[in-house]
Amino acid sequence: MPYDNIIDHEYSIGALEEISKHQDPSIRVIYLTRNVLDRKLSNQRHKGQIHSKEVPAHCQVGDDECVQKHKQRSNNVTFPTGQELINFIEKLLANEEKVEKILARAGVKYLHVSYEKLFHAETAAEWIKIFRYLKQGPEANLTIDMVRDTFSMVSTSSGKHQEMILNYNEVKETLNGTRHFHLLH
Repeated sequence: MPYDNIIDHEYSIGALEEISKHQDPSIRVIYLTRNVLDRKLSNQRHKGQIHSKEVPAHCQVGDDECVQKHKQRSNNVTFPTGQELINFIEKLLANEEKVEKILARAGVKYLHVSYEKLFHAETAAEWIKIFRYLKQGPEANLTIDMVRDTFSMVSTSSGKHQEMILNYNEVKETLNGTRHFHLLH
């Protein structure tokens, strides 16, 4: 994970430069990003929680009881609003751009993929993009159902911000008319 306080460290830069030197075989890097609001929701859901057998960090496919426990905990997250929220979003987006610049400056070839397109899309296009990049696995005739059949973990949130963010209307009002409004779903 390219944390802001680590990615720009001389050892990290050195490791990235070393990665870029490997050509035969080449090291293939996949840079996965996620909607910053969803990332904040996930972080706040897990912040301060000590996971146990009762409510583990993630749920196995078919464990409906675990999913329900997560959903009960997930529907009351309060977000900052106003300039605090805008600053938070811009900081995270700037960090994503910084990571891409650092990768490019180090000469690392990478594929940028989206968490939402991998796990919430109705097609397997993003997965196929990864397989093509890796030159491994299926590059055609792959369906999202085929992909999901391989998952061992299941989503534990509703996917709708309105159901998870306690102060959704205030968040929506903050983002309305900004270039960040599209992040809200």
